[in-house]
Amino acid sequence: MKIRVAAAVFAAKMATWACRLTGSRASSLPGKVALRICPAFLSEMAKRVRGKIIVTCGTNGKTTTNNLMYTCITRAGKTCVCNNVGANMLTGIAAAYVRAATLFGKLTADCACFEIDEAYLRHAFRQFTPDVIVVTNLFRDQLDRYGEVDATAKLLCEAFALAPEAMLVLNADDPLTSTFGQGRKAIYYGIAEELNVRRCVESHDGNACALCGAPLTYDYYCYDKIGSYHCKQCGYTNPQAQVLASDVCLSEGILRFCINNGMEIKTPITGIYNIYNIMMAAAAMRYVGVPDVVCAEVFNAQKPEPGRMSKFVFEDKTAYLILSKNPAGFNQSVMTVLNDERQKGILLAVNDAAGDGEDVSWIWDVDFESLLQCNVDRFVLSGTRCYDVYLRLQYAGADMSKIVVEPDVTEAVNAFCALPASLGYALVNYTAMYPAYLALEKRAA
Repeated sequence: MKIRVAAAVFAAKMATWACRLTGSRASSLPGKVALRICPAFLSEMAKRVRGKIIVTCGTNGKTTTNNLMYTCITRAGKTCVCNNVGANMLTGIAAAYVRAATLFGKLTADCACFEIDEAYLRHAFRQFTPDVIVVTNLFRDQLDRYGEVDATAKLLCEAFALAPEAMLVLNADDPLTSTFGQGRKAIYYGIAEELNVRRCVESHDGNACALCGAPLTYDYYCYDKIGSYHCKQCGYTNPQAQVLASDVCLSEGILRFCINNGMEIKTPITGIYNIYNIMMAAAAMRYVGVPDVVCAEVFNAQKPEPGRMSKFVFEDKTAYLILSKNPAGFNQSVMTVLNDERQKGILLAVNDAAGDGEDVSWIWDVDFESLLQCNVDRFVLSGTRCYDVYLRLQYAGADMSKIVVEPDVTEAVNAFCALPASLGYALVNYTAMYPAYLALEKRAA
């Protein structure tokens, strides 16, 4: 088996170099090569990790949270394998091991951090058993692929059953994912109080008790179905969180809050969802033994992943690029824009490629009505479904004379940059993110 693993790594590294010569990002192909040569590659490489293997799953926030934990671990002086380029299927995990190994398969790693797609989690756990499973949230996403949220929850429960001794890191404020901790080891994180921020209108999808099916009663919402809840029928309520955020302030692109262990966080990565990203990373790092002082340094120096609240400055304009790929995530982007009272231009780009989900009916659950109240000077619409967004804005009551439609994302970015406002927000879904990022980066350079 050692020879087969070595051959798999060697061939995969050759594939990596070939991809680089042709200008490809090579995020998954090396993993495909390794798994083709050695089907048990993930199992064999996991045995070579000396410490804990941490897995992150859920709808929104996987990449950001996974990379925060990777940075905390490496800043603490440990070596870590991580698929921090965002390739989160089995091939992406295999590619991460290939990058970390020597030419002939030797691996020196204190631990490993992987984000894994929800549909692939159970397949991954049949090859290796994680020590920690971090769950971000579950929202409706790519309905043509996943179906409704309860179907995704069943996939996760299947996977968790394969790792019964793993520590779960769960959001106490999420009435669905918090129930995964029933009867097993779990650490909870949450927000200690109602937030004093401007809000958009959300559907609060799936706010029924996951244990008995009765409607939940909420004291308040943080966003979507996440908040302070209780079930009058069976009594289920927010579990006691060990890691809590308080004193939250969100203003003009800066997010501030405190963590109950004394950390004070100030980051330009705004949005309520980023509080939860940081909190779950803090909870997991506390469990694996990374010092709080190291985590605080990492969180306060947090840099956005490409497209996830990326900031660009060029000429006399500042622009933010935010991945907005489903109703919950898009409404969080709207909330971010809503809490920035400056005049701004908006780029909205929606594609319907396989990576996005071909069903874009979710745009009718996005609160575009609140977006129209955000002191927006002009809109630019782009992507393969730009005319669907145009219709949605028309129904929301937009002044259609202030809307420019440009299906090509690169050309739309140029039109967006030419808008008169000195501030801009580009809200884009998954496959529109990379071309928009490259175009904005080119303008900034």
